[in-house]
Amino acid sequence: MKAVILAAGEGSRMRPLTYTRPKVMLTIANKPILEHLLIEARSAGIEEFILIVGYHDEQIRNHFGNGEKWRVNIDYCTQRKQLGTADAVRMVEGMVNGHFLMMNGDIIVNHQDIKSITNGKDNTMSLVEVENTEDLGMVEISKDKVVRIHEKVGKPPSNLANAGLYLFTPEIFTAISKTSTSPRGEYEITDSLQVLIDQGHRVSYQTVSYWLDFSYPWDLLTSVPSLLIFMLPLVTTPISPSSKYTTLSVCSSIAGTSEATKFSLSPRPIISGLSFLATTNSGLPFINTMMA
Repeated sequence: MKAVILAAGEGSRMRPLTYTRPKVMLTIANKPILEHLLIEARSAGIEEFILIVGYHDEQIRNHFGNGEKWRVNIDYCTQRKQLGTADAVRMVEGMVNGHFLMMNGDIIVNHQDIKSITNGKDNTMSLVEVENTEDLGMVEISKDKVVRIHEKVGKPPSNLANAGLYLFTPEIFTAISKTSTSPRGEYEITDSLQVLIDQGHRVSYQTVSYWLDFSYPWDLLTSVPSLLIFMLPLVTTPISPSSKYTTLSVCSSIAGTSEATKFSLSPRPIISGLSFLATTNSGLPFINTMMA
């Protein structure tokens, strides 16, 4: 199965960081956002990628090349004029066969959720429960299917946000051909999904266990503790009183739970002069970045 990743936009809300680079190439934990996503997709068994590029596309092409470094194959499709997500998907119709994944390039989800959605049969959306619905597309469900998609409305009928990870069938291209422009003058893939729903086609959903969305510059900072815990399999050295390793204690909210975790990093500290303030499950304040 191929994965199509949308990476053509500038990300105007990320200015001034995106004046010279596309949003998906902004760095968090020493890697571009897009690289984190590609690694998770590769861990889910995806080896064929189509990156839809546009704004400063040379930076994406130069960084990822043909994908050999990550043991995947990467093709590129150029969207020079930003006409919306549905227009971007329309461009790859001749490059995919059967079911395919589509992911927004400015999110990070885990490989388990990517793997899970590949097992679907219908057009499927990934949803995440959120407290703050501002600037998010919200989704209304009934039993086990999507019934309506609301794009950034004032009082959404649910707290389930569109996570930006989809499974599409070839039906999506017919729906795109019937999609009108949105109020902001773009062709939205969520409108195409609504076309399918209104025509009686089933659009399924799954909820994701981990999701990072990057809309504003400060999101790159506030997401660091969560991402470090998310990367725990990479840093599992036991801590001992005689250890010369860096001891990092962080707290983050993942899947609705708050966990304060202490774990050992490499002898070469990856964080210098930075502490994380967190709260343990017992409510006690917890702050610690130190050398053991």
